[in-house]
Amino acid sequence: MVTTLHTDSASEWAAIASDSFIDLEVRETGERFDASIRSLRFSDQLQLNHVQHTASTIVRTEKGAARDLRDDVLLLTPRTGQVTVRRAHSCLTLRPGQYSLHSANEPYSLEFPSGGDVLVAQIPAPTLSVVPPRLPVSGSIGAVLRSLMLELLDNQSDADLLGDTALHLAKSLLVQHAEPGAASDARATVLRAMAFMRAHFADPGLHPAAIAANLHVSLRYLQLAFAAEGLSCAAQLTEIRLEQARRLLGAPAAQALNISDIAAMCGLEANTFIRAFRRAFDQTPGAYRAELRAGLDNGYLPDARR
Repeated sequence: MVTTLHTDSASEWAAIASDSFIDLEVRETGERFDASIRSLRFSDQLQLNHVQHTASTIVRTEKGAARDLRDDVLLLTPRTGQVTVRRAHSCLTLRPGQYSLHSANEPYSLEFPSGGDVLVAQIPAPTLSVVPPRLPVSGSIGAVLRSLMLELLDNQSDADLLGDTALHLAKSLLVQHAEPGAASDARATVLRAMAFMRAHFADPGLHPAAIAANLHVSLRYLQLAFAAEGLSCAAQLTEIRLEQARRLLGAPAAQALNISDIAAMCGLEANTFIRAFRRAFDQTPGAYRAELRAGLDNGYLPDARR
């Protein structure tokens, strides 16, 4: 069912926009303000929105990005008119038929000097298997998606089937227009991140945001780069730490160390380490060490466990 909301208050519109999308602010409105949104959600995979409002600027601030827990991306295209998109190091103007991508993790602004009339496809980031382009994209797939979004918002017959088609088209648009070398760049980022984690796993302050900062990429880019490889940055860091801990548990030179010492040497707090080790290897670190010692005493090594 399509939900329609309308207001003539800029502050109310900021609240509506934040509830419908991600945490946003409304600025630089004229003396008269008017706005409406029509929304149609398909399970947890896709939400389509038609947004219309008078002249204003919509802002995603750094504070908003930091406090918002949603992990969505917004694929936006003007239905009529144009919109200027500003990010930290770029500025572009979109016209009907062109799309741009906005992540919940990044600040940006959308300037509508003559009012806004835009279509927005809202997709959870984990459903995207590629690192999407940041520049405006267009083409025949975009034109079909635009028409389908309007049809679904105006007429909900066969909505489930057409909703799946719209989601497929949105993903196809991102894949088709990924910048040359985007996949290889993402893979290179993953390899650099893995090397950095292996070199600094003992640092208890090492986490995905710190890794992204060291590689001079955004946290969202790092997460999407790992997702494109079917991986998770946080999970890979934990795996590296656990493998190092398992080596220490069996190292003759580390036999005098207790479990808390080994956890600290791998950048983990003791209780966190024990829980993670049990999940990964189906036994506690202490049990693994005891089994390893018993095996050595009897002339065999226990099998590695996953």
